[in-house]
Amino acid sequence: PRLQADLLARAADTTLCALVLRAEGSFFCAGYDINAIPAQPAADGRMVGELDDFVAALAGLQLPTIALVNGGAYGAGFELALACDLRLTTRGARWCMPPAKLGLLYSLDGMCRLQRAIGEQRARYLLTTAAVIDGAKAAAWGLVLDAADDDVDLAHRAEELLTQLRSVHAASACGAKALLQAAGPQLDAELVARAEALRAELFAVAELPPKR
Repeated sequence: PRLQADLLARAADTTLCALVLRAEGSFFCAGYDINAIPAQPAADGRMVGELDDFVAALAGLQLPTIALVNGGAYGAGFELALACDLRLTTRGARWCMPPAKLGLLYSLDGMCRLQRAIGEQRARYLLTTAAVIDGAKAAAWGLVLDAADDDVDLAHRAEELLTQLRSVHAASACGAKALLQAAGPQLDAELVARAEALRAELFAVAELPPKR
């Protein structure tokens, strides 16, 4: 909740042209902390509701968002990047969705975003095999806008992108984003409920690494 409140507060700043999501260190995000997964779902049936809510808030921002992925994006980190409008990465960064190896199920929203980004066949491949791809392949597949040589080059390309965003009318950029979101597929409540029930079922029987 605190992180989500901070996100919304920053996004409310009308002087910003975009919101950039990046790591402080050499790895974008290693994924959800397995030690934080509860033994039982919450009252609403969700296992990682706070994460789901934050990703939904990020995806729903009116302001354009940019993910700068260095090092790697695994699981929830992958989903955070997918929730951003524009993505840049380094060529050697590793992208992976490991839930299949853990006996878990990725979020329905995340699956849909992935499929829209790279197409059905490649989405099925990543979701069912937990394969790791590098930033170069992520760029070739259209998962990211571009792949930089290293972290320095990534920062340079990000600044170039921000310069482009500063040069346009914010209302037009935000309006285009809003219309694209509205034109996207809408998930019906029954399908969402089925997905959450299946996620909870798999969480209950998954053989996760011992908590530390």
